[in-house]
Amino acid sequence: MKILLSAYACEPWRGSEPDVGFQTMLTLAAEHQVWVLTRSNNLASLQSYLETDDRSANITLVGIDLGPTALRLKRWGTLGQLWYYDRWQKLAGSRGVEMSKQVDFDVAYHITFAAYWMRAGIAVVDLPLILGPIGGGVDPPLPLVTELGWRGMLEDLIRVPGRRLVALLPAVRLGPKRASLIFVNNAQTRARVEHLTEAPVEILPNPTAVKVPGDLGPRNPNRQIFFVARLVAWKGAALAIRAMRYVRTPDAQLVLNGEGPDRSRLERLIQRWGLTHKVILAGQVERQDLLRALGSAGVLVHPALHEEGGNAVAEALAMEVPAVCLKWGGPSVTTTLFPSVPSVAVDVSTPERTARAIAHALDSMLDVQRPRTGVTQKATLDYQNTILDAVTKVGGRATGSVPPLSE
Repeated sequence: MKILLSAYACEPWRGSEPDVGFQTMLTLAAEHQVWVLTRSNNLASLQSYLETDDRSANITLVGIDLGPTALRLKRWGTLGQLWYYDRWQKLAGSRGVEMSKQVDFDVAYHITFAAYWMRAGIAVVDLPLILGPIGGGVDPPLPLVTELGWRGMLEDLIRVPGRRLVALLPAVRLGPKRASLIFVNNAQTRARVEHLTEAPVEILPNPTAVKVPGDLGPRNPNRQIFFVARLVAWKGAALAIRAMRYVRTPDAQLVLNGEGPDRSRLERLIQRWGLTHKVILAGQVERQDLLRALGSAGVLVHPALHEEGGNAVAEALAMEVPAVCLKWGGPSVTTTLFPSVPSVAVDVSTPERTARAIAHALDSMLDVQRPRTGVTQKATLDYQNTILDAVTKVGGRATGSVPPLSE
């Protein structure tokens, strides 16, 4: 089949969203011809990689971007990035319409930074449409909103109602309305999406699209507790630091990998609680170096307050590194896809009770030294098979060659 794939983020080994787009592209190209609409600045790394991949014969890259003025506006923080993404999606829709006049596509597929409250540009193309996995439906749990800090709480006071209002715009509603199938990251987002569409809505966490190195060798875990995320309030680094007040394992250290605007607040918390000897701010680390270091960590902690998927959780579990997260949003769903690797999803309560529960879980993980038995990619294989099956069914349903998707 011929697939029009819209992947705003699509680069090899550049982090979560770019890798989701990249791996999805490769998966589809294993069995189909794929035309990839992506940002122009992704082309160089994609072309370099595809020079050594047999699937390149099935991939046509189409880079698009807005002009210099729009690119400058994109640098104006979150609002600038959201505005640019919406304009890029509109441009992708126009380019997709033009391309469909030249290529007899069977399916359109929209992925990366996909959310129920954002425009899916290629929804304007007259093709069977697959969306997702999409997110955007997870709100922070009320008992833990103070962990966001005043700045984070103000942002969420705007973000939560703002997303619901934007989701009502006609250009945004068009995607769910025209979709033949929608994948979502978790049950909370599914609840938001189901009333917007008549299409089947299935849970498929996009973190399972991401691959990790397969040559890690024996696992000799240390006493480090890894946190891997941008340092923004909702990722939960403050809660991880709070939990370190109660971790009893000797020599245990929390290593915060990432940079972001919440760093100064986290530094103040570390000083206030006297944890300078137990918490390390490692900053931004190159992805390949980070994955190798993560593979030797004793445990990953990811107490995000409104995470849609949790790529770091999937990466850790794929390397058989135990994980601790909240029983909230996407990470707790992701842990269920790696049943052979220990993980704990902590119930949400007050900040102190939740922190103590996280600390107890971390101690239990560090207490048992588990050797690596062999890197597992079963969850990734399941993801690949699911989207390949979906493309076949949606494309076939349009021509009447296969039965329709079950509702």
